[in-house]
Amino acid sequence: MTELHLNEPVTTTEAAGEVVDAYWETANPKPVAPYHKIRGIVRRCMDAEYRADEIVHALHNTDAFTLPAIEFALRSARKKGSVRSPAARPPFWKPEPENETRLPQEDALNQIRMMRTHRD
Repeated sequence: MTELHLNEPVTTTEAAGEVVDAYWETANPKPVAPYHKIRGIVRRCMDAEYRADEIVHALHNTDAFTLPAIEFALRSARKKGSVRSPAARPPFWKPEPENETRLPQEDALNQIRMMRTHRD
């Protein structure tokens, strides 16, 4: 049977190592799987265009450090649309800039007052 693989890895081992390090710092208990094996799986996930925070979340929520188990955790999280709180994100995570305009303070206060009076 022929297996299909991704093309040459695009992600560097250093970039994958940063993701694994972020996971490893908070992993309790530490995985029994060797570091380099987890780094290889993370590299494949990054090449498949999963974000670093998604990968760390999947590593925390899997029971096995195999490619199918991690992929299942990644796909399940995307289906559920799970959003983690900023405090739970790894330290290297940076929020993406939002393209929204801010309301002037007085307008925001007026909207809050209006919502409070029309609550019932």
